[in-house]
Amino acid sequence: MAFSSMEKSSWVIAGCAFLAVIFAYTYLKLLQHCAKTLMFVSLVMIMGAFSLGGLYSLHRAKGIQASFTGENADAYSNDLQWQMSHYGGIALLVLAVLFLLLCFVLFKRLVLAANCVKLASKCLQANKSLFFWPFVQLVFSLLFLFLWVVVAVYLMSAGKVVASDSPSEHVPKGVFKHVEMDETLQKMFLYHIFAAFWITQFIV
Repeated sequence: MAFSSMEKSSWVIAGCAFLAVIFAYTYLKLLQHCAKTLMFVSLVMIMGAFSLGGLYSLHRAKGIQASFTGENADAYSNDLQWQMSHYGGIALLVLAVLFLLLCFVLFKRLVLAANCVKLASKCLQANKSLFFWPFVQLVFSLLFLFLWVVVAVYLMSAGKVVASDSPSEHVPKGVFKHVEMDETLQKMFLYHIFAAFWITQFIV
């Protein structure tokens, strides 16, 4: 069922891969010409999100406070929603100020990072074959995953088959068995897991 669904959607998958390559080239062009602009716009958007979020939370806290009237006018401070909105708004505004100060302190480093991004985009455009390297990584990763699963299954089934009790009282009575791995097989399986981390990082 899964393979038949993939076969039916093969054109969609191929189209998405093609669009991903087109978007990657377009993004590189943008980075080459407007890396600094994109970076500063992103920083302003982050700071704006903190500021607007804080102001909205404080405005919501005032609305909650206004809903307490009469004898309960001073009871708003014990309301959980007011506390979350009030103190959460203050925390967001403090984060916005700290973020702004951090941008001023690291301004030269941010400009240097933007220049590095522009040079990296030029390098990628000069070596267009690098765009297809993720597909090569995917093929090798899938091949290794297949081999790793096969070896893992063999290791898990290489132990001694022993009888065991019924796993649950709801299961009908019968003969139940499981594979018991000795210490050598357990160490081999740990080594197999270590090899998985090592080889996947080597492929990446």
